[in-house]
Amino acid sequence: MFFKNKKIRFTNYIDGIVSSYPILSAGKVQRSWLKKPTEQYKEDLFNLKSGCPFTGFRPNNIAKCPGLKNLFDTGYVIICPFDIRITTNGDGESIQWDLPFMHSEMGFAPIALHKPDVLFNHCNVPPNTSKSVVKVDTGWQVTAPSDVVFLMTQLHYTDELRFTSVTGILDPKHSTKLVSQLYWHVLNGTEIIKAGTPLTHILPMKRNFNPDFTCDLPNANDIRLQKTSYFHAINTFTK
Repeated sequence: MFFKNKKIRFTNYIDGIVSSYPILSAGKVQRSWLKKPTEQYKEDLFNLKSGCPFTGFRPNNIAKCPGLKNLFDTGYVIICPFDIRITTNGDGESIQWDLPFMHSEMGFAPIALHKPDVLFNHCNVPPNTSKSVVKVDTGWQVTAPSDVVFLMTQLHYTDELRFTSVTGILDPKHSTKLVSQLYWHVLNGTEIIKAGTPLTHILPMKRNFNPDFTCDLPNANDIRLQKTSYFHAINTFTK
């Protein structure tokens, strides 16, 4: 693997953020909606093991979906280290923000806005989204091996509906600053992003990993690999 004997390093000169609101491993982020399907899966698995072994029944549950589990467990998450109060007035563009401290006390500007002429005027954005993008700088910087870049994107499948983190690729050779840029979806009202709220999912990727590809009918080896993969997916009980 390209990470062998190499390390990604996140740094922040504010002690309180490092100690109380560090960058998290993505797998530590809790999704409350997963509790019910997880309990249902455990019940189904118990009933299967205690019943007839020849039923052919296999628990099918979103809590054990490998595509979601791999996503949830991969990468890192930026956590908001301070409360942010955001107010909108219904015009779809104006955003007022407030912090519980003077922003100059941080030594940098923790909140800024991208006005519509930066993005909104040039491309489509999700429905029910302010024309202004909220930029949250939590002070984090990243250094990484030379063959690593980062996909900065939204934290998928959470209960958070007020904002969506804008997606892009951060190349530490160009900038080491980790900034969460948020589409804001509450167009009329006041909301507080509480300290501790997950903001952005960071996924490490290998630089320039963009292999050639073809689209074709499967050959005999493709079919063999597909059958082998399917067998490995069904031949054991999922724990």
